[in-house]
Amino acid sequence: MTAPIKGSDGSITVNRGTSTEQRFIWAGEWEVTIKQNKQEFGPHIGDPLIYPVGTSVIYEFSIKGDIPKGGDAAVRALRARAQGGVATCDLELQAYGGDRFAFASSTMLVEQYKSALKADGSHTFETSGSGPATVTESPL
Repeated sequence: MTAPIKGSDGSITVNRGTSTEQRFIWAGEWEVTIKQNKQEFGPHIGDPLIYPVGTSVIYEFSIKGDIPKGGDAAVRALRARAQGGVATCDLELQAYGGDRFAFASSTMLVEQYKSALKADGSHTFETSGSGPATVTESPL
């Protein structure tokens, strides 16, 4: 019998397998959207239809969570990239037993970073970006 993948069965890692590897401490969710860019052809004489043709694929990611007291090195790394930093910041998003997305910092753009302090005492972050990704199945 198969079992569902629980939300806690995954990880978000920056620079996995290197001496600068950092895991997000309190990330609450990640999301990846795969979008097909297209070019449309038509209508043509005798054929009023418009035909979409896929031209390329883009992967968009977003991560949301809380920032613990003292900070989170992985969050700081993506924030620095959003500010135009060039330090290596390879990103891996995975659900154990499910999807695994790996973004190389050389081709990934961190487009947005947002931080908030709320009256309930939480300090939150949201970050998003895009780029080519390697997609595999994550081992259990």
